[in-house]
Amino acid sequence: MPHCIIEYSRPPEAIVSPEALMERVHQGVVSSGLFDASAIKVRALPYDHFDDLAWFSGWIISS
Repeated sequence: MPHCIIEYSRPPEAIVSPEALMERVHQGVVSSGLFDASAIKVRALPYDHFDDLAWFSGWIISS
């Protein structure tokens, strides 16, 4: 089960909405063909006190 976490500073919200970014990440993982769409978890965490931050990290958890 992949977990995709997007951390970003708030100014990029003016460029792309968090929901749109999360959907793009989700679709990118789905298009890999490695995971079932329902198993992919995506979340976005905004930060108020960083400049020019955009960070993506991911984990694959197996049970």
